[in-house]
Amino acid sequence: MKLTRRELAGLLGGPAAALSQQTHTPPPEDEQLLAAARDRVRRNSQALAGVPIPPETEPAFQFRAS
Repeated sequence: MKLTRRELAGLLGGPAAALSQQTHTPPPEDEQLLAAARDRVRRNSQALAGVPIPPETEPAFQFRAS
């Protein structure tokens, strides 16, 4: 049986297209973990923003890709 590329894509694309249209909703515990991680990042960045860093702490050299 000979199939053209378009016919093969039509045969294979039908079920794959139907599967790709289904939306994935993460379980509630995943959403809670994500919210907790975002809160931790927000709190940590606020804490780091409050720490003064004098200019002398900057390295005296530059990192360059070779």
